[in-house]
Amino acid sequence: MRKLASVQVIRKLSPIKDADRIELAHIEGFQCVVPKGRHVGDKVIYIETDSICPKNETFAFLKGKSHIKLQKIRGVYSQGIALEYHGDAPVGTDMTEVLGITKYEPPQQPEDTIGDFPSFIPKTDEVRAQNILELLTKYKGVPCYATEKLDGSSCTIYRKGKHIGVCTRKREVDNTSRMYQTAEKQGLIKFLTFKDSGNSYAEHDWDFALQGEFVGPKEQGNHLHLSEPHIYIFSVYDINKQGYFDQDSMDVFLGSHDVDTVPVIDEFNLTDDIDALVKRAIGNSTFGNFPREGIVIRPIEPIEGLIGFPGNRFSFKVINPEYQMKKGE
Repeated sequence: MRKLASVQVIRKLSPIKDADRIELAHIEGFQCVVPKGRHVGDKVIYIETDSICPKNETFAFLKGKSHIKLQKIRGVYSQGIALEYHGDAPVGTDMTEVLGITKYEPPQQPEDTIGDFPSFIPKTDEVRAQNILELLTKYKGVPCYATEKLDGSSCTIYRKGKHIGVCTRKREVDNTSRMYQTAEKQGLIKFLTFKDSGNSYAEHDWDFALQGEFVGPKEQGNHLHLSEPHIYIFSVYDINKQGYFDQDSMDVFLGSHDVDTVPVIDEFNLTDDIDALVKRAIGNSTFGNFPREGIVIRPIEPIEGLIGFPGNRFSFKVINPEYQMKKGE
């Protein structure tokens, strides 16, 4: 579970130009505006963006605006909020449940569902770079690639035995849903079909899943300005071996069948400099002259066995603050 609120320490304080009452606190890779009077080394409860705070006395200062969003204050980005903390809980203690904080979930188009998301496939939630500073340092210099993060709905299309399923982030949908029909129109259902089904399109006789982003009209504001829904794949998961394809294997596997994938932005050696990673995430989408949501970074040679990552594979996201500001997040 993501730590939306945790005990942290102010690592650095920076002045804000023309601001007499506020300054910028640096907290575990994030930065947020705080009132003057805080000190380096002070403990705080840091609450990330995308958090929903309860409407109670603790958060009365929010005046009912319970959704914590990225803000731009006096020309600097403020990511989340930092509450004073004078308790004895150690740094890193998860305060999410204690404070009753939940994660903001954007509204989804209603779909007819037939069951839960399958337990034998990892969900696609990516961690933020700011939450894995120690790992960034550990793997500094590792060759990586970055793909464009598309702002849509998570989509998983899988085959297990003779069953073909299409899933949102939490549920499997039936064949009347927009997501299923889009997968069918793009040929993704045929792509997964069993050899022994009598379907001449079938070429595979093992269980696997395609995971990607469902974008287009009615999906998260259709940021990409598409005229019709589309699915872009970013991962292939081998259900039998319980592991993901590496990038080269996935490109060969999907490319030979003309399956659309998320755009690759570039390749580079990993850095643990958060500011440099955020700068890399800033830029326009490959789909047009508008800011991209961000990037997803993975090592070219997969690093596996990490608990807390999708499929225990090292990967993470870096959000473009310019996109967040434009969307109001």
